[in-house]
Amino acid sequence: NFCLEMMRLADFSVLPSRIVDSDCDGLPVVILEAMRESCIVISTRVAGIPEAIGQGRGLLLEESLEKAAEDIILLMSDADKRKNIIEKAKSWCLLNTSMDKSDPLIEIYNDALRKFT
Repeated sequence: NFCLEMMRLADFSVLPSRIVDSDCDGLPVVILEAMRESCIVISTRVAGIPEAIGQGRGLLLEESLEKAAEDIILLMSDADKRKNIIEKAKSWCLLNTSMDKSDPLIEIYNDALRKFT
């Protein structure tokens, strides 16, 4: 409950991740929770993250730190873009996730994880 309350108060949820020695993260549920709470997700292109926040539902960071910083600064200065991302993310999340074992995205994320194994 504490984390959900913090998401409600925050504008962004930043979750960088990277693959080390062929290890792979799974999709962090915190991303879906943030989307549901109208918190813009900023993350990296790992595992199922692009499937969740791609297509204008969040900000996928580039590998270049300079480009990532530039993208974050642009997002922070564009209120209309932030509003659009929040609307797309929340709508998509409510339509495509149930946060239980019948979640239709489970197979999408499993497919994404299989690419790394």
